[in-house]
Amino acid sequence: VHCAAALSVCEDDSVAVPGDRALLTAWHDLGLNTVDTAL
Repeated sequence: VHCAAALSVCEDDSVAVPGDRALLTAWHDLGLNTVDTAL
């Protein structure tokens, strides 16, 4: 669900999420720009 929601709004913007490494990796693999705000 999270990946589908992110892809539905996928543009040139970044998605910022604190610390969910598996989700960030999946989004990155799908071509979304991500920022891990927990780092």
